[in-house]
Amino acid sequence: MSKRDPDKPKARIGRPPTGKNAMIAIRWPPPLLAGIDKYAQQQMLARPVALRQIVAMFLVSKGLVPRADSKRRKGSEAAEARAVAIR
Repeated sequence: MSKRDPDKPKARIGRPPTGKNAMIAIRWPPPLLAGIDKYAQQQMLARPVALRQIVAMFLVSKGLVPRADSKRRKGSEAAEARAVAIR
């Protein structure tokens, strides 16, 4: 059996990283989780996608992050509908 080349980095054990964004694990009380699930079902979304939308809508409404559609044409019906839904 040959020895390992010292110049070659050692292989990492385990699953390789899948994303570049931070992963946040949170324990949710049952009433909040039920509300998130209800919103996800109404919007026909998976729970993680619905949760990201809820957080994004809250942050935009508080002015903590810019609106995602700020580069779009302001007169479009879709942008107006999203603005009404956020408020």
